[in-house]
Amino acid sequence: MGATGHDSVAVMPAITREWPEGLAFGYNRIYHSTSMGYRGPALNWVTMPDQYTWSWFQRQIRERANHTPVFAEVALISSHAPWVPILPVLDDWDSIGDGEIFNRWKDAGEAPASLWRDPERVRDHYARSLDYALNVATEYAKRHVDNKTLLVLTGDHQAAPLITGDNASRDVVVHVISADPTMLAPFVGSGDQEGLRGFRWGAHPHSGQPGPSMASFRPFLHRTFSGPHIPVKVSASGFIKQ
Repeated sequence: MGATGHDSVAVMPAITREWPEGLAFGYNRIYHSTSMGYRGPALNWVTMPDQYTWSWFQRQIRERANHTPVFAEVALISSHAPWVPILPVLDDWDSIGDGEIFNRWKDAGEAPASLWRDPERVRDHYARSLDYALNVATEYAKRHVDNKTLLVLTGDHQAAPLITGDNASRDVVVHVISADPTMLAPFVGSGDQEGLRGFRWGAHPHSGQPGPSMASFRPFLHRTFSGPHIPVKVSASGFIKQ
């Protein structure tokens, strides 16, 4: 994306140690758990909740506002195991600040070792963690995704067989969001119902067709959004903002 004029950024809150291998991806900047200013508690494996990550990222975008389009890969980790505790989505995003507000959930919920004795409850917590992650992303999009922004939300893999059962598909759901319909048009296939259409580079989950590989996604973005004034935001999220 740097070759197409984007300021490329990786936001990786799960990275807790030196990651020299990350330089191979060619980002202009890589942010990790110790460089994102978080002052709240770690929540078992999760170093910081997704709502903080979104809030911090938006502040970075605002503070670095210029005419250079931004391509950011933002890793969202609240839906990662062990799926406890499940936080509520805070209504007042301005109160998030440096994350100290999340201290009230320090040591909340039962211990993972206890939860994981019951596979049914583990599945329930997994579903609730996805609900949290999608609700936070939705609230972010409502506030900040405008007609200069393309937001792509995609899972990086499905859950373990304990959750999905054996022989589950490796396909993951992709959400594409923008306030500008023309930015969504390249993704829309020739389905019969608006909102239930497949992607030209993919397949609708209920079409019975296999989805494309992630390796095909970057070339698609380059072909479609490499114009001099077209932004691209991609999150695991991938993210593109002008």
